[in-house]
Amino acid sequence: MKLVSERGVLHHCIFEVILILVALHVAANLIYQFGKREPLITAMLTGEKPAGGYVDQDEASGSSLILALICLAVAAALVLGTIRLVGGEL
Repeated sequence: MKLVSERGVLHHCIFEVILILVALHVAANLIYQFGKREPLITAMLTGEKPAGGYVDQDEASGSSLILALICLAVAAALVLGTIRLVGGEL
């Protein structure tokens, strides 16, 4: 019987986490589609969503780029930190 390498176990754990996140994503979309009557699934398939009760901002503010960069940095830190935490190599 062949033992599974540490790398194989790591990939298996990451795959399980991804499956859980996919299930949460699908569940959230179903809740919005049928519970809140937001046509998210239709919008993902067609690329269009009714503008209904949305208020548009005339133009992007200067801080929106800064906020986007902060979100990118936080997301990158979460992903890379998680990889390092579970013992993966970058």
